[in-house]
Amino acid sequence: MFKFLAGLTLLGLGVGLRLEPSLIQYLKQHDSNYYVIEIASYAIIAAGICLTIVGFLGCCGAWFLNQTMLVLYFIILMIILGMEMTAAVMIHMNKDHYRKTVDRELLTMIQREYLTNPQKAAIVDEIQTSLQCCGVKSFNDWIASTYSTNDPDSSEVGIGALEIGRVPKSCCNEVGLIEYPGTCGIGFTRQPLATYSRFLYEQVLV
Repeated sequence: MFKFLAGLTLLGLGVGLRLEPSLIQYLKQHDSNYYVIEIASYAIIAAGICLTIVGFLGCCGAWFLNQTMLVLYFIILMIILGMEMTAAVMIHMNKDHYRKTVDRELLTMIQREYLTNPQKAAIVDEIQTSLQCCGVKSFNDWIASTYSTNDPDSSEVGIGALEIGRVPKSCCNEVGLIEYPGTCGIGFTRQPLATYSRFLYEQVLV
């Protein structure tokens, strides 16, 4: 019964996403990756249909003691289990590729899109605050970002400027927020960023 109800819920959610034109239109206008939502909606619908069928066969087979339904229920469960195991193996075998892909996308968001895309900036800030991290590999990722290079308050040019760059407030740890209230991260433009490292989160995204 649980699978049947869960299937109907997922099916309704997926159909609801497809039948909400304002949402799709908004995503098309504000997010270049809107197609991910469309693909996800179809995946949710497919999962809902599968769960509904499996739940129906299981409930009816058990209620009416129908051997055919129970056999079909068992076969479908085995197929789903096999697909899950295959997916798990594929993910494990390609984990380095996926890690590099995520690494590249996050670095692009930080270095190229943070300054110009408020939606991407909000995502990065939420990730850094929630995971208590700063940058993909280190806080130095922010030095080469448009967020830092377009800073009009930067005090140095030339070789020394390669080590200087501000970071968002979401990079700051508790000590930094106390020591630099209101300017933590965004005001780190007078000295090399490494000078302020004790005020920043040490963990990284990847």
